[in-house]
Amino acid sequence: MFTDTTILKTLIKGAWKGSGLHIEHTEGGWLAVGGLWWQFEIDDQEISNKIKAQIVELVGDLPGLGQALVYYKKGDPQTEIPGTTFKNLMADWAKREKEYQISNVILRTANDYSAVLEGRDDNILVPGWAANLVQGEVDADETLPVIAKGAEGRCNVIWANNKMALMVICGSTDYAGEKAFLEAVKGVDLTWEFVMEE
Repeated sequence: MFTDTTILKTLIKGAWKGSGLHIEHTEGGWLAVGGLWWQFEIDDQEISNKIKAQIVELVGDLPGLGQALVYYKKGDPQTEIPGTTFKNLMADWAKREKEYQISNVILRTANDYSAVLEGRDDNILVPGWAANLVQGEVDADETLPVIAKGAEGRCNVIWANNKMALMVICGSTDYAGEKAFLEAVKGVDLTWEFVMEE
């Protein structure tokens, strides 16, 4: 899994304590796990033992094939309609044309920090934790996800590799300063290499 284990475990626990941890186990053997602002999908044989152990510790066993549940710290799990959580993010990623790279710029926003994703035609914001989330190590047979993809009219980006896909809701640009900044840095290389001057 290309996600940072510590951050992902924090997100999983936060969703379970708050708005609910959505887990769907498809008939095809895929796990879709998500909270309010994020979701990942992975083959149930590829999920890391640390992440699986975190989920099992919080909710008990994973849902059976074809089941979709929302788990809460306070209260019983609620059944969801299969297909509600699983969105086939890998297929969605493959169809998208807008590509973004994580830049070297972090922007202080109204309530938190956001990372700037640099695209060919525009730049967008994602929560700071999202940029850190995709910095995890990968297995020997796993490729690194270096490109996030967005789509017109959707406020989310998807990272994917040969094993899994991760979707994150974009950060808001409700404030004039954020919009002005993103406009001002259009065309500026925000993904520079860190090289010492000689």
